[in-house]
Amino acid sequence: MKVLIVGANGIAEQLVQRIGTGWDISLVDIDQDVLRDFSTDRTVEKVQGDGSSKLVLKKAGLEEAGAVIALTDNDEVNIEYDIIGKYVYDQK
Repeated sequence: MKVLIVGANGIAEQLVQRIGTGWDISLVDIDQDVLRDFSTDRTVEKVQGDGSSKLVLKKAGLEEAGAVIALTDNDEVNIEYDIIGKYVYDQK
């Protein structure tokens, strides 16, 4: 099962450590430097791009995701991401 997280911040780092090992994790952030500096013991697929872009989310594996989590500092991006996940790909 895959979880897709948009927003590579401290909360995302903590969350990644708590997600069960049975989950594959994809992480999307617009800032390549933030993705590069994202540190965790887990294997995380990192995708640079806008978290409200269907193309970027498709590249990150949204269609296979069993869960989507929006953690950016931008409420508009979080809402758009949730709408795409819920209504376009019927994710939880």
